[in-house]
Amino acid sequence: MKLFCMSLSVAALMLGYSGLTLADEPSTFEQHGKHEHGTATLSITASDSGVELFLDSPAINLVGFEHMPANDDDKEHLDDVVKKLENGDELFTLSADAGCELKDTEVLSGLLGDKMDNGQGQSAPESTGATAPADEHQDMEVTWEYTCSAPNKLKDIQTKLFSAFPNGFQRIHAEWVTGSGSSATELTQDDSIRLE
Repeated sequence: MKLFCMSLSVAALMLGYSGLTLADEPSTFEQHGKHEHGTATLSITASDSGVELFLDSPAINLVGFEHMPANDDDKEHLDDVVKKLENGDELFTLSADAGCELKDTEVLSGLLGDKMDNGQGQSAPESTGATAPADEHQDMEVTWEYTCSAPNKLKDIQTKLFSAFPNGFQRIHAEWVTGSGSSATELTQDDSIRLE
């Protein structure tokens, strides 16, 4: 998460130096606080040492439910999803020439007992065995940090999120910032995101 904040600051500085501002590209960095099942946001920040991918998604897209795990089956399924998410190399393929290696993965969710803003100005309950209110939406935030030996050769990232979670995603809004600029696209299936 630290790399993400630092990378965004560096990217904002680079955009400033190039004469662009985030206000010049309103569609690229709009706020995605709306909780909509089937949709998610994938933010990509490239730096001079690597790249960070950040997925913000309703939990139902990944886990299939948003209630606090009620039994052993729910807990086991949630654990399986977390393990799948932690294996970023199975979910993304980065340009081979860039020499990128997965350094760290962080998975956060109220379902895991993490205190998070649920997009409605409320924090999810901590893991106390209590159940979340029936009308509370739960999200998952996943950060994958990669270090790259030749980050300037990172030209594309192949996503495999749709096939990994076939009943979850209908569309993913992908946005990115690199040393050469920023852009965004909408994915409706696994595809390659061109970072140039």
